[in-house]
Amino acid sequence: MKYDSVKIALAIRKAVQAAAVFENDDDGGTCNFDCAYICVPGMREAQAKEIEALAGVRLSLSTYRWHGRILQIVGGRSGQGMRQTKMAEAMKNSLVADGFDASVYYQMD
Repeated sequence: MKYDSVKIALAIRKAVQAAAVFENDDDGGTCNFDCAYICVPGMREAQAKEIEALAGVRLSLSTYRWHGRILQIVGGRSGQGMRQTKMAEAMKNSLVADGFDASVYYQMD
């Protein structure tokens, strides 16, 4: 399946901007690896790299048993506790508002 790289990159940039609101929030709580992701069945690594270059944000293309093929937004956020969770959720909300099948990957360290 071929995805519109420019559309995805622009949506990711917008999501990162939405998350920036929480950049100076309290960062207490459990250390975590929370990040937003977009479901992208069939996406190839080459296209993920292209989107990463266009968006200017570090991404990771992964496959998970429960989620399928996903494009994780691993850059564009700061902190290691609750701030990171808030930023990931803000990114997800922005991506969903732009029409993407997006969610948050939650993982405690």
